[in-house]
Amino acid sequence: MKSHQSDTSPLTSARCYERIAKREETVGAFQYLKPEPQALTEQDQAPDGCLKGMPIGIKDIYDTIDMPTRWGTTYLHAPRSLTDASLVAALRQAGAIPIGKTISTEMAYFTPGKTRNPHDLMRTPGGSSSGSAAAVADGMVQAAIGSQTAGSIIRPASFCGVVGFKPSAGIVPTAGVMAFSKTLDTVGWFTSSVDDSIRLFNAATQRHDTSVPSCPISEWRINWLIDIEGISLNGDVRSLMTESHRRLDDMAGKTQVLAGGTDFQELVDCQKAIMAYEASRTLVHEFERYREEMSQELVEIILQGRAIDLPDYLDAIAYRNHSIEQLENTFFADADVLIAPSTIGEATAGLSTTGDPVYCRPWTLLGLPCLHLPIGQGDHGMPIGIQLIGRPGKDLSLLSIGKTIAQLDEFTLTCSGGVLF
Repeated sequence: MKSHQSDTSPLTSARCYERIAKREETVGAFQYLKPEPQALTEQDQAPDGCLKGMPIGIKDIYDTIDMPTRWGTTYLHAPRSLTDASLVAALRQAGAIPIGKTISTEMAYFTPGKTRNPHDLMRTPGGSSSGSAAAVADGMVQAAIGSQTAGSIIRPASFCGVVGFKPSAGIVPTAGVMAFSKTLDTVGWFTSSVDDSIRLFNAATQRHDTSVPSCPISEWRINWLIDIEGISLNGDVRSLMTESHRRLDDMAGKTQVLAGGTDFQELVDCQKAIMAYEASRTLVHEFERYREEMSQELVEIILQGRAIDLPDYLDAIAYRNHSIEQLENTFFADADVLIAPSTIGEATAGLSTTGDPVYCRPWTLLGLPCLHLPIGQGDHGMPIGIQLIGRPGKDLSLLSIGKTIAQLDEFTLTCSGGVLF
């Protein structure tokens, strides 16, 4: 992995545009970029708030009143929206400066756009929030927002070596964001520090008390989920997880390793079924009008969803709800946080796929807050890290734990925001 930049001062719009001018043609993080004079004027006029003057990228599935939206497609285009998406409006209110729309996969599903991984241009940045993760990793913006229906925040955060945060379901409104699966869709963001992620959370939820709860490491109760039956985990990720467990085991109040069996796979299957069913009912108009222009992957999931009957869908929803009720007896038995791999391995070689989100699907299904910390590199020098999963609604506690881990000498973040190539 390339060494990260020593200058950690806040990015200005001018610095962002300078970086974009050098790297955008190579990385391809943006679908649309605002004219620089407009962004500089907006920075000067930004309201006082916790994000004052922060340049950010907006995933190209969010409504914006001053930028076009394509939803990651070649066949849809809106020059501007009547209103900003709720999250975009909240970030603007806090002083953030949206400077462009970042590349999304088609309809935020699996078909990649033009974005490349800044660490290795022949590897995927992940998806579906491809451009957002790559833009932060390359230092083009200080933060960028994305969304997750399966693994579209945590996976690209891992592949690109940045902090990725997916809040609890329902904590931040999804109004104005392209719908794919109403049960699973969640907004989130990418940053190069946990502190910036906390700032975005404060802005997104419009918190008045911006303090973060703290708890001594000696009182932490951590469950670890490393190996899952039937899922192949690359050796470099397993080694990182094992070493991370060893280090925290010496500091935390209590740690235990869970056995991952059929219950995990059942959650994966349930997430897939709900996503397919809801996507097929959400994208009725788009499918009927643009089927010939859609990718094969998108057509396939819509057809899969149409083949699922209502009773089977309702059974899947009931299983999800029951699993949420049982969290105290399963993944969070006598624990405050669950730590698991973010991905199976490093960023996948090639640009035709965005990688496997298997280690993200269950937590998205259950609506749990998730935080990716980039703390190492794999066998090919690409970023890898760990995923912290919190109890429902305990987003601030999870961010607090993540911040503490990131500050430990044993877990120095290897964030790539602002890398010099």
